[in-house]
Amino acid sequence: MESIQCHLCNGQMEITQVLRYNKSVSILFVVLGVLLSLSVAGIILGILFLIAGVVMCKTKKEVWYCNSCKSIIDRVDKVLQS
Repeated sequence: MESIQCHLCNGQMEITQVLRYNKSVSILFVVLGVLLSLSVAGIILGILFLIAGVVMCKTKKEVWYCNSCKSIIDRVDKVLQS
């Protein structure tokens, strides 16, 4: 497993996955989508909100996480360009 040294406490940082978006906002989008889908006028907008909320709930990103001091750093992979 790949790890780096934490710049705050010199502990070991490991790669972990966390949610990319705020969970409460994504749940709000799902609830709003369901409520809008109940009316005939808002069915298209409701379905869009529902899809956006589900995608927000499922999307994750990889970060560096320190077990010692609990700091989190976004993980950026550099792509080599030729």
